[in-house]
Amino acid sequence: MRARREQLILPISAVCAAAPPPPPPQISATVGLLANATAPATSDLRVAMGATPTLRAEALWCLNTAVKHHSLNSNEGISELFKEMFPDSDIAKSFTCGKDKTGYIIRFGLASFFKKQLVDGINKAGPFVLMFDESLNQASKKKQLDIHVRYWEDDRVQSRYFGSQFLGHGRAEDLLHHIK
Repeated sequence: MRARREQLILPISAVCAAAPPPPPPQISATVGLLANATAPATSDLRVAMGATPTLRAEALWCLNTAVKHHSLNSNEGISELFKEMFPDSDIAKSFTCGKDKTGYIIRFGLASFFKKQLVDGINKAGPFVLMFDESLNQASKKKQLDIHVRYWEDDRVQSRYFGSQFLGHGRAEDLLHHIK
């Protein structure tokens, strides 16, 4: 019986293989460098952030924006401010993080790294519980599926937000499709 039960346990990475959409054309090439550097093969964020000093500064600024829950609009004009504040800095002269680039770096560069870290942690932990909640998003008037995962790590239960999907319908087939 135990062998049969273990055959049913799949790693979470088996159901999480979505590629990000291509970047908008107005985003500069440095964003592409960060997105490629934090692709699933990357295991260390320092490698991704160390490509160039400017890219490292932009990634750190984006992390700061996300951690402190600043709006992306608060980054409009920040490049000009840094150039005025630090006129002798080559990094400040080449720093370009407006709201669009900041959002893109967070969503398709940094987020993929942190999601991979989460998936790796869940896979190492073994069995996990996938929790989901489906509700109507008032802003978009679409059903929203929020996914959380609970697993055992460091001698305690970890509960983490995994992601959200918008649904057209909430049938079992639709839920399974969006969870995969």
